[in-house]
Amino acid sequence: MKEDIIEILGIPSVSLITGKRGSGKSCLGHLILELAYKRGLTPNILGLPEGKWHLLPEFIVPIKELDEVTDDSAVFMDESYMYLFSREAYGDFNKAMAKFLGVSRQKNILLLFATHLTRKLDVSCIYDADNIIFRQPSFLHIEFEREEIREYIRMANTFFKEVDNPVRYAFIVTSKGITKIEVDLPTYWNEELSRAFSGISFTERKLQRKYKKERCWQCKKTTDEYLLTGDVPFCLKCAEEIGNKFLWSFPKHL
Repeated sequence: MKEDIIEILGIPSVSLITGKRGSGKSCLGHLILELAYKRGLTPNILGLPEGKWHLLPEFIVPIKELDEVTDDSAVFMDESYMYLFSREAYGDFNKAMAKFLGVSRQKNILLLFATHLTRKLDVSCIYDADNIIFRQPSFLHIEFEREEIREYIRMANTFFKEVDNPVRYAFIVTSKGITKIEVDLPTYWNEELSRAFSGISFTERKLQRKYKKERCWQCKKTTDEYLLTGDVPFCLKCAEEIGNKFLWSFPKHL
């Protein structure tokens, strides 16, 4: 490391890691966890498929619930848009994360979200961000990003065009200014870990989180498999009977 990225980000802090696919977002998130551990924080990774937990070193604690996060921790959420999707802003997990962000400073948490585009991510994560870490942007990243950060993306894009090996660098925007640093690989990094989400299913998505059971608004039966229309739950059978005409845009909670 040419510079201490933990010093740049600060503890506590909320940071977004964005960039094109394969630019090293996951790798950088894991590196920050490893460096945070050396500073005495408890490193957690949230949302990693359970079948890949064996790839992690012993000092990193994989978790499923926000309630598992202790004070003085570093938390990395890879592919965070899958769980905090901007179009599911009123989902249970999104609302829980918004509350968690509000107290993360008091809990002394270093929080990291990795996403291709910040536009995909729940807006509460954007509002509370202290830092944005850019990896190499994608071809149309500038055009489709949030308007508020496009100027920074243009600057980052210019920087990455000037370096020989873009994957070794990070362009960091903080309240104190802009820092361009060279980064290393985590000591435990491997190719399988870089493809940790390759085996997940999107038709039966599970949010790595336990949801409370709900009573179906129509048949009145209690179930832990349901669809939400706003705050109104329907069991899957009733939802199918009603038809996708009314429920097509609402996420399935398991």
